[in-house]
Amino acid sequence: MQNAKITFFVHILLCLFFFSANGQRYDINFVDIYTNQPYNNDYYDYIVMKRDQNRVKTKYFAENFASVESEFNTFKSSNKSIVCYAAAGYLTGKYNQVENLTIENGEILERNIPKDRFDALVIVYANGGVVVSDLRKGNLRLQGSGAPSHDLDIRNNTWHRNSFFEWCKAEKATVFQTHLLAHNGQFILPSNADTNSPNAGKRLRRFLIVGKDNNGKLKHLIINSRSDVFLRAGALQCYNFAKEVLGLNVSFMINLDTGAQNVFGVYNSNGTKFTGIKEDESSLPINKAHNLLVYYYE
Repeated sequence: MQNAKITFFVHILLCLFFFSANGQRYDINFVDIYTNQPYNNDYYDYIVMKRDQNRVKTKYFAENFASVESEFNTFKSSNKSIVCYAAAGYLTGKYNQVENLTIENGEILERNIPKDRFDALVIVYANGGVVVSDLRKGNLRLQGSGAPSHDLDIRNNTWHRNSFFEWCKAEKATVFQTHLLAHNGQFILPSNADTNSPNAGKRLRRFLIVGKDNNGKLKHLIINSRSDVFLRAGALQCYNFAKEVLGLNVSFMINLDTGAQNVFGVYNSNGTKFTGIKEDESSLPINKAHNLLVYYYE
């Protein structure tokens, strides 16, 4: 009987070691997954990730012409427990090249910085943190060793832009651009955005919202609409949801592309794929992604 207990105990330890060694388990206290949640005559799927203790982190992959699937799988196998992933940046050409400024681990993939679109400059730090700067304001302030002591306007100042590139290389920073929807507690899309945009059609929408709750705890929210909506209308609804239902003081809100590459995946805490997120005819597998925003637990 005693030997049987010892054998059982050893078996449990081996199982726990297996899950830990293969990065297939995250702490459920840091991640909440909700599906088909009603709000103002619509329904949403969303994931709330708590940044306490810096256990939930962010990574971004980008490739021209090739899928990022291989890069993602290599990362996943290196003792990382994936929480979720979503295509984020925009594509051009035959929808196989990144369209805007893209830097991965300090290496520049695309230098193009549009003057009047994609105002969100998203910086993913090597330590897994993420911040967003409003490019319209030209007041980017960097941190870390060798960071300039003044604000940078990388859209309009060549010297500032080169300084930024040097900083990214030194810090192994990752950068991409997308639509900025809210910043510093203000929803900023103009009221005519849905009628004036060349891509104003209704579709499934996905957003990243970051802010602190009433207890000052930093949370990252990825929210997925279950119906096809216009960009501004859908964004405003989700912004209000984050404030009214989740009690977030929104630091920033950005768009995650669901047009050319509607790629989205969520995992259970044990490493299996979560299947409760609604998909539609535009949903694509991960091998169609040319960029990917990944949340993982470490």
